Amino acid sequence: MIDRNAIATEWGLPDWQDESSYGNTSSWSFMRWRWEFTRRRDDYRNDFDNWKDQTYDFWVNARKLENKLPDTLLTPDVPGLLQ
Repeated sequence: MIDRNAIATEWGLPDWQDESSYGNTSSWSFMRWRWEFTRRRDDYRNDFDNWKDQTYDFWVNARKLENKLPDTLLTPDVPGLLQ
């Protein structure tokens, strides 16, 4: 059984039944609204979880080749990465 409350907490999802949990949405762009709906999809979250480490490793190595510091990337376990 899927624990929707745990998923909502992990992904920082506002309570869709409580309009005030979204704050002021009047200035939200199309992309922000798109993100709000996309991150609620089970397939999106599963893809993220399945590919996050490989994607992170790819970008760390790409930055090393460009002589940029790899610590400028957020790691997949940083809560801010998902918001």
